[in-house]
Amino acid sequence: MGKDKLTDILAKHLVASVQMKNEYLDESNPKTYADRITRLTGTGAIFLQRGMYPEAYGCFIKSHINHVDDFWANFYLGSMTLEANEPAGANYFFRCCLEEAPEDWAGRPMVLTNYSSVQFKLGDFQGAESSLEEAINLNPDLDRPYYMGAIHHIYRKQYSEAQELIKRGLEKVSESRLLRHLDLDIQEIMENQ
Repeated sequence: MGKDKLTDILAKHLVASVQMKNEYLDESNPKTYADRITRLTGTGAIFLQRGMYPEAYGCFIKSHINHVDDFWANFYLGSMTLEANEPAGANYFFRCCLEEAPEDWAGRPMVLTNYSSVQFKLGDFQGAESSLEEAINLNPDLDRPYYMGAIHHIYRKQYSEAQELIKRGLEKVSESRLLRHLDLDIQEIMENQ
């Protein structure tokens, strides 16, 4: 790709970013309140994809302030605060998500898995385990809840419990490379003790 072509592409992205910022800042003429909140959250998701974290956070927090039950704003804020190692904030946002999401929603196991990490960081080991069990019960074919549960056991030096959870996961998701690699790592840890 030539230098001029690359410059053109970068320029288009910069223009698009400026246009997004302008739309985000334009509070005049929202179609409805719900449209405005949806637009804020959607714009925040685009900022997040582009690595524009302060702008994304600004959109999500404004959406949350205006509509505390905005599921996606809470989910993104929970994820961002978890990534920033602020478990108390993440705990609040993921709890808002779980209160808003229906019990049978397909994405609930993903939120519960993230929430369990927050609970674990806050020292609520029983709560973390319960969240992961709920995630597994809702969708036993996802490998991530088994994986996170095993990681929690490893941090607590409960290697046999971690292996049991991985075994249980592999019975349901036999093709999971994530679980297979972790199983090998646990075996190595146990052999080197």
